[in-house]
Amino acid sequence: MRNTILYDIIKTIFFGNYFVGILAIGLCLEVSYQLMLPINNFRDYLVIFLMPIGYYTYAYLSETNKTDRQNPRSQWYKKFGKILRKQELLIIILISCILLISIIDGRYQINHIGIIWYVISGITFCGALFYYGLISKKYFGFDIRHTGWLKSFIIGWVWAYFSTILPVIFLEANQTPFHLDWILLIWFFIKNWMFCTVNAILFDIKDYPTDANDDLRTFVVSFGIQKTIYLILLPLLLAGIASFTMFSYRMNFSIERYLINLLPFIATIIIALSLKKPREILFYLIIIDGVLLFKACCGIIGSGL
Repeated sequence: MRNTILYDIIKTIFFGNYFVGILAIGLCLEVSYQLMLPINNFRDYLVIFLMPIGYYTYAYLSETNKTDRQNPRSQWYKKFGKILRKQELLIIILISCILLISIIDGRYQINHIGIIWYVISGITFCGALFYYGLISKKYFGFDIRHTGWLKSFIIGWVWAYFSTILPVIFLEANQTPFHLDWILLIWFFIKNWMFCTVNAILFDIKDYPTDANDDLRTFVVSFGIQKTIYLILLPLLLAGIASFTMFSYRMNFSIERYLINLLPFIATIIIALSLKKPREILFYLIIIDGVLLFKACCGIIGSGL
């Protein structure tokens, strides 16, 4: 009985995308510590926590009838579909209330947000909405998810925006005094973009059979699992290690800070090599998504060294 209860709790946390919300906060905190920015307030982090939960839950609910009935996550969504739809409504209401009330009472001053952030935000939210065809499929008949190789880079971009740009936007909206090092910001955005892109390609391995049947030309469908690992993932990770090493040397990082920030790259390489054999969906949700939280923790710890 205890094992069943524990397993149900684990499924709720990971299938319900609550862990994804935790990831979003962890990655935002990492960038704040790395760039020596003020920590955002609770209201900001609540919005950051709720947005990915609502987004992914809506996407999975809309795809439940199209996915494999043997898929544990599909079964979970069918079982709790009514509750999750009510949760979606609650999330929309909460986010809307937080943003509207904060603007009305003056805590958010949207005129203090730089125009560049509006442009980047517009591009990013269009990409997020079009990815699963939440709007584009209904009105334009396409979704970015079926663009093959491009889709992993779009996922990586959206996550880089959430983790790197959104905390800065909230600081400006709150009129919080801070100094922004643009070189560091651009570097961490690119680093997070590439790291999250690799993470998205790792997830494509899980979807290989389904994507192949749907003729979705991802890296995995185009090259196969082995070649994707050795010709795509490992070169990207090794290039990331090389660029991070040069960046660390340029920024005079201590050896301790360099090594602890190197650990997520090494962990991802080990995980990629472990995917040569089939893994259950919870492995991907716990271990592969978990490496992003591990990266955030290493970045936070490393910022103090």
